[in-house]
Amino acid sequence: MSESTGSFEFIIESKKKYGPMIWIQKVKDEIHKGTPDIEAVFYGIPVFLESKLVHELSLCTTHKFTPMQIHKLKERAKAGAVCGGLLICNKKYRFIDYQKIPENGLITKELYETLEVFSWPNVTSRWRQMANF
Repeated sequence: MSESTGSFEFIIESKKKYGPMIWIQKVKDEIHKGTPDIEAVFYGIPVFLESKLVHELSLCTTHKFTPMQIHKLKERAKAGAVCGGLLICNKKYRFIDYQKIPENGLITKELYETLEVFSWPNVTSRWRQMANF
């Protein structure tokens, strides 16, 4: 499975499960510009995700998060969006908040195992808490 295939499967699953409550798309890849892979709005909350494929055996990302990708996620978060990484391993998804991505951009097995399973309600609940809803 490639990173793109994993992202598209994630989008299809999200649309099936949440239907009209979610608007989601794969963003056109702008190489070296740090554009997040997935843009979504879930119950009115903007979400930007940079997807990374994770090796099944080592539970380590195949490509690290680049400084530009981390910077772009940070910029969008400052504008009020939920931003982070979507880690894909065998059609299973985990979320890492952009603030928890290591400076070197690598997700290790130890870090991966501490991350929560991706859930739209859980990811956006943090935004609601920050906005005091």
